[in-house]
Amino acid sequence: VLFAPSSTLPQQIGNKWIAKIKNARNQNELVMFVQNMRNLTMHMKNDDGYVQQMLDECNKCDRNILCKVLESMMRFDCANELKHIQQCPTYILMGNNDEIFEANDMYQIHRSIKSSTVSGFDKVGHYLHWDKTIISKITLTVWDFCRQ
Repeated sequence: VLFAPSSTLPQQIGNKWIAKIKNARNQNELVMFVQNMRNLTMHMKNDDGYVQQMLDECNKCDRNILCKVLESMMRFDCANELKHIQQCPTYILMGNNDEIFEANDMYQIHRSIKSSTVSGFDKVGHYLHWDKTIISKITLTVWDFCRQ
């Protein structure tokens, strides 16, 4: 899994999420945060299973740990790592409606990995794997890539 070539999680978004997690006083505020995050990152807004699964994941660990993960994601820069995967066939999937990373970021990664293929999916945001309307298409696309 790779992120954008630099500052994988944009500072503005990461800091906002950290503040929301730290300041959530109760489960309802955490639910509101997850719903807002879903609205930012997904084109389809009607999957309540997503909200419950995110809450279940958030409740598995201390909020401070979640904040530390987000902080490290804002510092990580994968640009230097790209040179190590030149020989490995790499499939880059992106949602064309991603509001966290721009298409230019994904194409920069694509240009940096000689053996890569990139596919963009319309009406999908950052979390392609959460969007039930596109998951079968993604599965078939990945399957086709793996057979090559």
